[in-house]
Amino acid sequence: MNYIKNIALFIVVSIVVKLLSDYLESKFLIEFLEDDLITILITVFAINTATNSLLITDLAKLAKSKEIKFKNSYEQIRIAIAEQLILVMLGFLLLIIRGTSQGLPMEIMYIVDTLLIATFVFALDILRDTALAVFKLIEFRNRE
Repeated sequence: MNYIKNIALFIVVSIVVKLLSDYLESKFLIEFLEDDLITILITVFAINTATNSLLITDLAKLAKSKEIKFKNSYEQIRIAIAEQLILVMLGFLLLIIRGTSQGLPMEIMYIVDTLLIATFVFALDILRDTALAVFKLIEFRNRE
């Protein structure tokens, strides 16, 4: 349920950002996403993969020394990796649709733009979540 709530929040935030961008008659955000979204998504994926590798190593050490099970943590890391791969594929698909010369209706383009923004926001949230995991691990270590 929390997952659906987060996606709904990302879409609402994206609609507000799109409306604001349109109100200000700014093309910056969409041009930025057209030019850089895939690069950003792949970079965030690479950062998170490296960070998750370190987290898994530390969790494995803690599991051995403290006899603590981190099965849920491992599962969450797998889910985050799958989410990021889906975001990259979704980003490609949306940018292909955005770049079509078929003259799509304005409503479709608005939906595509909103989903592009939501994809970016979702990626930032995954990055935030990874950073929180690192800080929680550091706090856990400092309690010892």
